[in-house]
Amino acid sequence: MSQNQNEILQLRLDQSYQDYLAQLREKPFDEVIRLAPEITAAQQICDELAAACDEEEAEYLLGLENPLETAVGYWEREISGYDHGEEMGHMLWHLRGCGRKIPAAVPAPKTKQKRKDNAHER
Repeated sequence: MSQNQNEILQLRLDQSYQDYLAQLREKPFDEVIRLAPEITAAQQICDELAAACDEEEAEYLLGLENPLETAVGYWEREISGYDHGEEMGHMLWHLRGCGRKIPAAVPAPKTKQKRKDNAHER
């Protein structure tokens, strides 16, 4: 059974994402923190792009040297250049119980939690 363009694109995105993670592991922690928006964009693109494409779009992306890198650059500019005020207002409305009066949350006692080192790796 042959793979369709979307499946091939997903394989390329997955490999590019793994290569990207390997590069991040070599960077100093402070630089990785500074790259958080780019990392988030890379995760979203890797997880969602192939499924959002039709065959023609997937074929176009497969013609690029690095579809993940190209799409991440664009996606990051889109996200960082956008006013999120309306979404923030909706989030606050939702957190406050969609307009209902809810009691203030009581803070949970502080406990040590085990750290997951690879929580966002594919």
